[in-house]
Amino acid sequence: MYPERFWQVFTAASLNPNKAEEFLQTLRPTDLDPTDLFLSWPKLTDAERHRITSTKADTITKAFSDGVTILHPKDYPESLQRVPNQPRLLFAKGQVEPLHNPKVGIVGTRRATTQGKAIAQKFAEHLALAGCTIVSGGAFGIDIAAHLGALNVNKPTVCVLPCGLDKAQPPRHAEHFQRMTENGCLISPYAIGTPTSRDSLLARNAILAALVDVLLVIEAPLPSGSLNTATHAANLNRPLYVVPGSISLDNYRGSHQLIRDGATLVDHPDQILADLNIQFDLTNQTNNELPETQALILHMLGSEAIPLESISAETGLTTQELLAELTMLELDGHVIKHAGGYART
Repeated sequence: MYPERFWQVFTAASLNPNKAEEFLQTLRPTDLDPTDLFLSWPKLTDAERHRITSTKADTITKAFSDGVTILHPKDYPESLQRVPNQPRLLFAKGQVEPLHNPKVGIVGTRRATTQGKAIAQKFAEHLALAGCTIVSGGAFGIDIAAHLGALNVNKPTVCVLPCGLDKAQPPRHAEHFQRMTENGCLISPYAIGTPTSRDSLLARNAILAALVDVLLVIEAPLPSGSLNTATHAANLNRPLYVVPGSISLDNYRGSHQLIRDGATLVDHPDQILADLNIQFDLTNQTNNELPETQALILHMLGSEAIPLESISAETGLTTQELLAELTMLELDGHVIKHAGGYART
């Protein structure tokens, strides 16, 4: 068995698959330091040598002492074991057991609307409470809203990062990433010390699609990284779900294209759970106490629909703020949308 340090250097080299296989067949672990072992191979290019030597040893040591581990293909969840060209290894930090739960990937634009982020959060909360592990990429917008949905109900979420696990990308989400490791984990195919690049972002999308059992897209413009992830998912025959939106918003042009191409339109997480054959009753799982703003909205609603403008004037909330709160109330089953506005269910 190769030691962790060997695999760290192996991954840092970023050898192409054929060359990687040749290396593993040619060289075996010795008393040499893994770095020296790799550098002794004459077939390395200058770029490969630079990648190996540019990562500081103390950075690697600290990462492993902070809890980074290595997953080999035998440790992968079934979803990832079934795909061709799977990564030779993955770096992980946190609790990896949730990788073996039903996994729902949730992706969307970084420039999400308030309502879009509310939808991502509520779908993630509901699916996580039903026993699904929420998987996303940790980016601004839809990604982090989905992660926070799972975290808010103390359920696992997995983040697939486009860099080494010693880095937080984006840095502003470092605290959220730490919370994810408490009952979920961070995953990366990249060696400790590897920075984010355009290529690594695209490669991350492919791994995310391979890791999950189904993929949900919320607010995908044309073009977008979400559509790139959706393409990978479709190529792997992963069920693809899309939340529709207003035809006047650019954020939904890619989403609607996916629906036209055959993705399943969904407006409630129970539709995804039904396809996963998961029985779930939200009323037995949630706290009946609503946040103050939602309680205020619900108090003014009755059996007759009230226009959005009237609710906004009464509560003092902007249209975007109000739509976000009403979306959460609607998904929780407290309100229903009519042609004339919103009413209690």
